[in-house]
Amino acid sequence: MLDSQCEMHGDSSLEQFTDHLRIDFREWEVVSQDRVTLVQRDAVRTVVLASIDGVIKTQMEIYVVKKDGCLFDLEYIAPPRSFESGRGDFAKVVNGFAFPIRGG
Repeated sequence: MLDSQCEMHGDSSLEQFTDHLRIDFREWEVVSQDRVTLVQRDAVRTVVLASIDGVIKTQMEIYVVKKDGCLFDLEYIAPPRSFESGRGDFAKVVNGFAFPIRGG
């Protein structure tokens, strides 16, 4: 999933923007979080284990970056048992992300 917001996102840190994504989740456990570079900007990459209603478990890899006044989050969400098998495809999406985004 890719989401963007180019107005009204405030001036929070990348870590705070990442934490805001937990709003729909009942449980949220950060497995890892590190600074990376994405579209020539500082970004935060976070892996979390979460549950929506305390029963449905999910694992996520999230990149959050700000560029040219816009806030972007790229998210990969999968059941923990199949999370690793899809990470390579998600890495291709992240590595191919460019701004400005051009329609095809």
